[in-house]
Amino acid sequence: MRSALDSYVIRGVTHNVNFLRELCDHPRFIAGDINTKFIPDEYPEGFKGHRFSKTPGASRALVAAALTLFARNRTTGRKFFGVT
Repeated sequence: MRSALDSYVIRGVTHNVNFLRELCDHPRFIAGDINTKFIPDEYPEGFKGHRFSKTPGASRALVAAALTLFARNRTTGRKFFGVT
């Protein structure tokens, strides 16, 4: 399920894929300890998105991943061996 949600792309409409992906890693969800009040109990303020660790190592890893994706996108379509 994690892999499917991580590779799912929806453009132009509102969706809850990020929320569903977050649920896959929730300890209570993994343990099967859920009921009809799971969402209001665990997300009383609503789902705010994934919270990243504020450690320097986590921040550097996130920046490195972003720069890698940026560099890959910038090099796509460039001339290689004289061919565009």
